[in-house]
Amino acid sequence: MKRYLTLAALLIALAGATAALAQDNGAQDVEKRVRSEAAQAVAESKSAEDAAAGAPQVSKSYQSTINRGWEEAVAGETPAYACAGVKGRVMAAEAVDAEAREALFACNVLLPVRYFETLLERIERGERTCADLMMAMSTQLSAMTISVASIQGIADALEKDPKVSTGAVAAAVGEATLQQGLSEPKALVKERLADAIRERCPEMASVILR
Repeated sequence: MKRYLTLAALLIALAGATAALAQDNGAQDVEKRVRSEAAQAVAESKSAEDAAAGAPQVSKSYQSTINRGWEEAVAGETPAYACAGVKGRVMAAEAVDAEAREALFACNVLLPVRYFETLLERIERGERTCADLMMAMSTQLSAMTISVASIQGIADALEKDPKVSTGAVAAAVGEATLQQGLSEPKALVKERLADAIRERCPEMASVILR
Protein backbone atom coordinates (compact mmCIF):
# COMPACT_ATOMS: atom_id res chain seq x y z
CA MET A 1 0.00 0.00 0.00
CA LYS A 2 2.81 2.34 0.97
CA ARG A 3 4.49 1.53 -2.33
CA TYR A 4 1.36 2.51 -4.27
CA LEU A 5 1.03 5.74 -2.29
CA THR A 6 4.63 6.56 -3.03
CA LEU A 7 4.09 5.82 -6.74
CA ALA A 8 0.90 7.92 -6.77
CA ALA A 9 2.68 10.79 -5.07
CA LEU A 10 5.47 10.52 -7.62
CA LEU A 11 2.99 10.57 -10.51
CA ILE A 12 1.16 13.56 -9.03
CA ALA A 13 4.45 15.37 -8.54
CA LEU A 14 5.51 14.49 -12.09
CA ALA A 15 2.17 15.67 -13.45
CA GLY A 16 2.51 18.90 -11.51
CA ALA A 17 6.03 19.44 -12.77
CA THR A 18 4.91 18.70 -16.35
CA ALA A 19 2.01 21.16 -16.03
CA ALA A 20 4.31 23.80 -14.60
CA LEU A 21 6.80 23.20 -17.39
CA ALA A 22 4.04 23.41 -20.00
CA GLN A 23 2.84 26.61 -18.38
CA ASP A 24 6.37 28.01 -18.45
CA ASN A 25 6.77 26.98 -22.08
CA GLY A 26 3.40 28.53 -22.89
CA ALA A 27 4.42 31.71 -21.13
CA GLN A 28 7.70 31.66 -23.04
CA ASP A 29 5.81 31.16 -26.31
CA VAL A 30 3.52 34.07 -25.47
CA GLU A 31 6.51 36.20 -24.52
CA LYS A 32 8.28 35.29 -27.78
CA ARG A 33 5.14 36.11 -29.78
CA VAL A 34 4.70 39.44 -28.00
CA ARG A 35 8.34 40.32 -28.60
CA SER A 36 8.06 39.30 -32.25
CA GLU A 37 4.91 41.38 -32.74
CA ALA A 38 6.50 44.35 -30.96
CA ALA A 39 9.60 44.06 -33.16
CA GLN A 40 7.40 43.87 -36.26
CA ALA A 41 5.41 46.94 -35.14
CA VAL A 42 8.65 48.86 -34.57
CA ALA A 43 9.94 47.78 -38.00
CA GLU A 44 6.67 48.81 -39.67
CA SER A 45 6.71 52.13 -37.84
CA LYS A 46 10.31 52.74 -38.93
CA SER A 47 9.40 51.74 -42.49
CA ALA A 48 6.52 54.23 -42.46
CA GLU A 49 8.80 56.93 -41.05
CA ASP A 50 11.38 56.18 -43.74
CA ALA A 51 8.72 56.29 -46.45
CA ALA A 52 7.43 59.64 -45.18
CA ALA A 53 10.93 61.04 -44.60
CA GLY A 54 11.13 62.66 -48.02
CA ALA A 55 7.58 63.98 -48.00
CA PRO A 56 7.06 67.64 -48.93
CA GLN A 57 6.85 69.83 -45.85
CA VAL A 58 3.57 71.71 -45.61
CA SER A 59 1.59 73.28 -42.80
CA LYS A 60 0.74 71.10 -39.82
CA SER A 61 -2.94 70.97 -40.74
CA TYR A 62 -2.14 69.24 -44.04
CA GLN A 63 1.09 67.37 -43.20
CA SER A 64 -0.36 64.03 -42.10
CA THR A 65 -2.42 63.74 -45.28
CA ILE A 66 0.57 64.67 -47.45
CA ASN A 67 2.69 62.12 -45.56
CA ARG A 68 0.11 59.43 -46.27
CA GLY A 69 -0.02 60.34 -49.95
CA TRP A 70 3.79 60.32 -50.11
CA GLU A 71 3.95 56.87 -48.49
CA GLU A 72 1.45 55.60 -51.06
CA ALA A 73 3.48 57.11 -53.90
CA VAL A 74 6.70 55.52 -52.61
CA ALA A 75 4.86 52.17 -52.44
CA GLY A 76 3.66 52.55 -56.04
CA GLU A 77 0.07 53.33 -55.07
CA THR A 78 -1.73 56.36 -56.42
CA PRO A 79 -1.74 59.31 -53.99
CA ALA A 80 -4.94 60.64 -55.58
CA TYR A 81 -7.17 59.28 -52.81
CA ALA A 82 -5.17 60.90 -50.00
CA CYS A 83 -5.09 64.15 -51.95
CA ALA A 84 -8.84 64.05 -52.49
CA GLY A 85 -9.14 64.92 -48.80
CA VAL A 86 -6.86 67.92 -49.23
CA LYS A 87 -8.82 69.18 -52.24
CA GLY A 88 -12.10 68.62 -50.42
CA ARG A 89 -10.91 70.75 -47.50
CA VAL A 90 -9.80 73.51 -49.85
CA MET A 91 -13.20 73.46 -51.57
CA ALA A 92 -14.93 73.80 -48.20
CA ALA A 93 -12.76 76.75 -47.15
CA GLU A 94 -13.89 80.33 -47.71
CA ALA A 95 -10.55 81.27 -49.28
CA VAL A 96 -7.48 79.48 -50.60
CA ASP A 97 -4.62 80.70 -48.41
CA ALA A 98 -0.87 80.14 -48.78
CA GLU A 99 -0.97 76.94 -46.71
CA ALA A 100 -3.67 75.48 -48.92
CA ARG A 101 -1.78 76.40 -52.10
CA GLU A 102 1.32 74.70 -50.71
CA ALA A 103 -0.62 71.50 -50.01
CA LEU A 104 -2.28 71.66 -53.44
CA PHE A 105 1.10 72.01 -55.16
CA ALA A 106 2.33 68.95 -53.27
CA CYS A 107 -0.76 66.99 -54.32
CA ASN A 108 -0.84 68.17 -57.93
CA VAL A 109 2.88 68.02 -58.69
CA LEU A 110 5.23 66.60 -56.05
CA LEU A 111 3.29 63.46 -55.11
CA PRO A 112 2.45 62.46 -58.71
CA VAL A 113 6.13 62.92 -59.61
CA ARG A 114 7.15 60.60 -56.75
CA TYR A 115 4.54 58.04 -57.77
CA PHE A 116 5.84 57.88 -61.35
CA GLU A 117 9.43 57.82 -60.07
CA THR A 118 8.50 54.61 -58.24
CA LEU A 119 7.24 53.14 -61.51
CA LEU A 120 10.47 54.19 -63.22
CA GLU A 121 12.49 52.50 -60.46
CA ARG A 122 10.52 49.30 -61.04
CA ILE A 123 11.13 49.55 -64.77
CA GLU A 124 14.85 49.79 -64.05
CA ARG A 125 14.63 46.62 -61.94
CA GLY A 126 12.70 44.84 -64.68
CA GLU A 127 9.52 44.59 -62.61
CA ARG A 128 7.45 46.88 -64.86
CA THR A 129 7.61 47.97 -68.50
CA CYS A 130 7.59 51.29 -70.32
CA ALA A 131 4.17 50.32 -71.67
CA ASP A 132 2.95 50.17 -68.04
CA LEU A 133 4.31 53.67 -67.47
CA MET A 134 2.64 54.99 -70.62
CA MET A 135 -0.69 53.50 -69.54
CA ALA A 136 -0.35 54.92 -66.02
CA MET A 137 0.57 58.38 -67.30
CA SER A 138 -2.35 58.43 -69.73
CA THR A 139 -4.98 57.10 -67.31
CA GLN A 140 -3.90 58.34 -63.87
CA LEU A 141 -2.11 61.65 -64.29
CA SER A 142 -5.31 63.57 -65.07
CA ALA A 143 -6.99 62.21 -61.94
CA MET A 144 -3.97 63.10 -59.78
CA THR A 145 -3.71 66.66 -61.08
CA ILE A 146 -7.40 67.53 -61.23
CA SER A 147 -7.77 71.01 -59.83
CA VAL A 148 -10.10 72.32 -57.18
CA ALA A 149 -11.74 74.48 -59.84
CA SER A 150 -12.31 71.40 -61.99
CA ILE A 151 -13.85 69.52 -59.08
CA GLN A 152 -16.03 72.54 -58.40
CA GLY A 153 -17.00 72.57 -62.08
CA ILE A 154 -18.21 68.98 -61.78
CA ALA A 155 -20.12 69.78 -58.59
CA ASP A 156 -21.73 72.85 -60.15
CA ALA A 157 -22.74 70.95 -63.28
CA LEU A 158 -24.28 68.14 -61.24
CA GLU A 159 -26.04 70.60 -58.94
CA LYS A 160 -27.74 72.24 -61.90
CA ASP A 161 -28.86 68.90 -63.27
CA PRO A 162 -28.19 65.58 -61.46
CA LYS A 163 -28.69 63.79 -64.78
CA VAL A 164 -26.23 65.98 -66.63
CA SER A 165 -24.32 64.17 -69.37
CA THR A 166 -20.65 63.27 -69.20
CA GLY A 167 -20.03 65.68 -72.04
CA ALA A 168 -21.53 68.58 -70.10
CA VAL A 169 -19.40 67.76 -67.05
CA ALA A 170 -16.29 67.57 -69.23
CA ALA A 171 -17.18 70.93 -70.78
CA ALA A 172 -17.63 72.51 -67.34
CA VAL A 173 -14.30 71.12 -66.17
CA GLY A 174 -12.56 72.21 -69.35
CA GLU A 175 -13.92 75.73 -69.02
CA ALA A 176 -12.79 76.01 -65.40
CA THR A 177 -9.36 74.65 -66.30
CA LEU A 178 -8.86 77.08 -69.17
CA GLN A 179 -10.12 80.08 -67.23
CA GLN A 180 -7.71 79.58 -64.34
CA GLY A 181 -4.76 78.10 -66.22
CA LEU A 182 -4.93 74.90 -64.24
CA SER A 183 -3.62 72.60 -66.95
CA GLU A 184 -0.10 73.50 -65.80
CA PRO A 185 0.33 70.83 -63.04
CA LYS A 186 0.23 68.01 -65.59
CA ALA A 187 2.90 69.76 -67.68
CA LEU A 188 5.04 70.34 -64.57
CA VAL A 189 4.87 66.65 -63.64
CA LYS A 190 5.98 65.60 -67.12
CA GLU A 191 8.72 68.24 -67.15
CA ARG A 192 10.18 66.97 -63.88
CA LEU A 193 10.09 63.36 -65.09
CA ALA A 194 11.28 64.00 -68.65
CA ASP A 195 14.98 63.16 -68.22
CA ALA A 196 14.32 59.94 -66.29
CA ILE A 197 11.69 58.83 -68.82
CA ARG A 198 14.02 59.51 -71.76
CA GLU A 199 16.76 57.55 -70.02
CA ARG A 200 14.70 54.47 -69.14
CA CYS A 201 12.18 54.48 -71.99
CA PRO A 202 14.01 56.13 -74.91
CA GLU A 203 11.89 54.51 -77.63
CA MET A 204 8.57 55.49 -76.03
CA ALA A 205 9.57 58.75 -74.34
CA SER A 206 8.06 61.07 -76.96
CA VAL A 207 4.71 59.27 -76.75
CA ILE A 208 4.71 59.14 -72.92
CA LEU A 209 5.60 62.83 -72.61
CA ARG A 210 3.19 64.04 -75.29
